Amino acid sequence: MDRHQRLQKILHELSEKEKLDVDEIGDMLSISPATVRRDFNYLAKHYKVKKTWGGIAIGDSNKTMDSMLPLQERQTINIGAKKSIAEKAASLVSDGDIIFIDGGTTTLEMVPFLVDKKVTIITNSILIAQKVETMNNRFTSEVFLTGGMLYPNSGLIVGPQALDGIKNFNAQWTFLSIGGISTDGPTNSNVLVVETEKAMIAQSEKTVILADSSKICKKDLVKVCDFQDIEIIISEKSDKDKELQEMVNTNTEILFV
Repeated sequence: MDRHQRLQKILHELSEKEKLDVDEIGDMLSISPATVRRDFNYLAKHYKVKKTWGGIAIGDSNKTMDSMLPLQERQTINIGAKKSIAEKAASLVSDGDIIFIDGGTTTLEMVPFLVDKKVTIITNSILIAQKVETMNNRFTSEVFLTGGMLYPNSGLIVGPQALDGIKNFNAQWTFLSIGGISTDGPTNSNVLVVETEKAMIAQSEKTVILADSSKICKKDLVKVCDFQDIEIIISEKSDKDKELQEMVNTNTEILFV
């Protein structure tokens, strides 16, 4: 395992546990305490991770680890689960549907599973639009990008123009990635991003949350909506299944893949 792989593994473990110590990671990765400390120092310098006595912890307990990582790093976390969740989400869509897809590492994985459907996609993600373009010889769908400001290091278009663009459409479905999901509902890390998500929910008939297990029992900065505003939550089977079912005390359907 090279250093990049080690760092990815450490970040993934930190997203699950929120706190790690040197001995724990040394035993897990079969590396020396000195190597672990160097990796911890690197993460504390380059990521929103804080040093603790003998270890590291997430720098802000109200944020999920996903929301603190650069986009390229977030795309590698739980990628297998994200693909399965995205495939299930895409299976809900029928030919002729109009769908909102917000920008996120899980919603991005929906694109290949929509390739054989004739749908209209409205998105605030230039990465989703770009992924459709790379498959353009196979796609028969229309894609509309909202206007607005490109938010740094995210591929997301946000702001008043994005909200105005969303309000011009009516859709059957909204598909959202989130930063966390707790007893209070789904949350995300940025006010501007949440504004666009709220607008999409308001303009569609049904809302679907795509949340891999690392998001469950986590609370991010800004609340997106109440559970009663969500028709379906899709997640992978994990040891958090019961916790997710207990916190969703409405008629919201939970689909495990």
